[in-house]
Amino acid sequence: MLSIENDLISLRKKNLYRSLQPVEGIDFASNDYLGFARSPILRQRLISFLKEEEKIGSTGSRLISGNDEFIEDTERYIADVFSSESALIFGSGYLANLGIITSLGQEGNVVFSDERNHASIIDGIRLSRSKLQIFNHNDLSSLYSLINKSPSKRKIIVTESIFSMDGDCAPLKELVDIAKKFDAYLVVDEAHATGTTGPSSLGLMSEFKYEKLIAIHTCGKALGGYGAFVCCSQELKEYFINKARTFMFTTALPSVLIAHIRFALEELRGDPSHYLSLLRNVNSFKNQFNKYGLPFSGSHIVPFLVGENENAVGLAKQLESQGYFVKAIRFPSVPNGTARLRITIKATHNEEQIHALCLALKEFPRCM
Repeated sequence: MLSIENDLISLRKKNLYRSLQPVEGIDFASNDYLGFARSPILRQRLISFLKEEEKIGSTGSRLISGNDEFIEDTERYIADVFSSESALIFGSGYLANLGIITSLGQEGNVVFSDERNHASIIDGIRLSRSKLQIFNHNDLSSLYSLINKSPSKRKIIVTESIFSMDGDCAPLKELVDIAKKFDAYLVVDEAHATGTTGPSSLGLMSEFKYEKLIAIHTCGKALGGYGAFVCCSQELKEYFINKARTFMFTTALPSVLIAHIRFALEELRGDPSHYLSLLRNVNSFKNQFNKYGLPFSGSHIVPFLVGENENAVGLAKQLESQGYFVKAIRFPSVPNGTARLRITIKATHNEEQIHALCLALKEFPRCM
């Protein structure tokens, strides 16, 4: 126990200690980009669904007893919405990344990973026992140099479309071109693009056609629910059903969460006002940042870099005292020395809230 106690003491000294905290104040931290997690429309649809549904638990994995026509029909619906040949639902985005990368990877294969990829991607690569090649963030020449030298028969390129901590976008068209040139699989985590970006707010990958493209969409962010789905070819879907351990050996999502995914997508497609409100607020935030000479990421995720952990924690507390809920992000979520506030813009914010937060931020010194 002493080593555990010492570890906790060390985390506190380094300002890396984390604790659970409820949201208090105006939310500029969560991933509920469209406000769907509190949508009265979705709530009423789910209540009606539950009144008619016979079971509230899925009872087992999809391969044992947890599969049914509703899940399969929802997957067909997802595939149609995202112009994909097929779709497969996973328990969460983390499980999807682990399952896809470990089943594609395997010993003897090579995974080419952007240096700023999410922890779930990193963990998937580690568990896959593949050889890891890290390319510089969004650096196509770095990737090309590495993949051009690789003798591996199976090559896998992995990236986020919108990076969760930086808010910038990957050069996706060029990545697709490189994947095609080297006959590589391209795995794209669309977690922060689903519902917020791209054609019809469906993310950035639905416009690209490539048989070895796998797009992973998380349902717990803009869609306001839980779970994830993978858009891919029918052949890859069958492969993941048989090889992805995080799909094979875990209980299926209950039908109410499957319904939440479907209803959220129907709301997203049927009412563009949610997406348009988000775009309006992103543009407003950008104008405010430009006005005060602050660097803007270009998306609904805006990092405010302050460098040291102590500064990030202090600024988060200062903003909390002013009524804003913003979280300090530190190592290992971001590299050492790049501690920041991760500000997320929502469709539900108003102009006054955005302006007031930007005013507060411009008074705080940045070191980078």
